[in-house]
Amino acid sequence: MSADVMLSRLAGVKPTGRGRWVARCPAHDDKHPSLSLKVGDRGALLLYCWAGCSLEEIVAAVGVQLSDLFPRCETETDLGGKWKSYVQKLSRLSPLVTRLQTDILICHVLLSDIASAKPITDEDRATAKAAATRLWQVVVEGQHVL
Repeated sequence: MSADVMLSRLAGVKPTGRGRWVARCPAHDDKHPSLSLKVGDRGALLLYCWAGCSLEEIVAAVGVQLSDLFPRCETETDLGGKWKSYVQKLSRLSPLVTRLQTDILICHVLLSDIASAKPITDEDRATAKAAATRLWQVVVEGQHVL
């Protein structure tokens, strides 16, 4: 799918540079543009909602598939026969990235509370410990945990 086709499906589109735009995210009730859209080096459409919507939520709201964000190849050898695997890897990584973002946020909030000398509940401590454990498993041990 071309950037022009994707942009035609979005509201509040504004250019922010060459091959870059912002728009209102279709996956939530967006009053101000929080969706960034960029054309990647190989022609893929890169989407990111700064309000936290997942890539799956965004493409579903637009009515397209994840694979539509990647350029179509005349033959599979155009990208070394790997374009399908890129889409598959992205679809597998997206939940992991979302989980990591959530865990980082949990740890950030807890550390901010500690730095501000706010009391920490046992429930908050347990939630942060679980988040820190998952982050350790992914970053240090290389595990894919969800």
